[in-house]
Amino acid sequence: MGFHNFEPRFVEAFIPKRNSNQINLYFILLNSKYESKINIHTQALTYPFRNIERGERRMQNTAESLKYFIPRKNIWRTRLILLLSFIMFDYTATLAFCSAPIFEGNIYARAFMETFGIGLGLTLFNIITTTPLYLIFSVDSHMIRLPPKIAKLTNPVVDGIFAWFIAGVRFNGATSWFWSAPPVARQVTGAALYLILILILIKR
Repeated sequence: MGFHNFEPRFVEAFIPKRNSNQINLYFILLNSKYESKINIHTQALTYPFRNIERGERRMQNTAESLKYFIPRKNIWRTRLILLLSFIMFDYTATLAFCSAPIFEGNIYARAFMETFGIGLGLTLFNIITTTPLYLIFSVDSHMIRLPPKIAKLTNPVVDGIFAWFIAGVRFNGATSWFWSAPPVARQVTGAALYLILILILIKR
């Protein structure tokens, strides 16, 4: 026990000329001095641990943000996998059968192929057009959770849009290299194929 922890009444006998208020004030100042030193040492000791805690919180926040880039296992991931399959089918068919950019029907893909070459241009075009689709579906798989009754009404509409405007268009582009059917027939076939597959995969 240090001197600063003695009670003021025990010191009054040794300091008779000072009144009790002065002694109390002295001990208050003395105790506050030692407490401030203890606080400084405590803060110095705990500072590295606070940095570790801050780093852990930052890592947790980063992990929470990165999880949105990985689709959850639900209907949105199933849709994404199916649509990426149609996109890859179109990509590989075009890469295999297209001998010159002029034969490509998509004017934007043709511009990439004329600028960067068939292989690199087609790859860049598909990456640029597919990345937003992947991000949207990945975020939707985490954010959108509809009640079952509403989902039964909205899912067919959503799948119909994806079937016609993405799967059907990609299937039409892929089969145009070797199937001489009308474009509408090819697109309808691709959309129907997507709807059949999505129904089979959802019921599993």
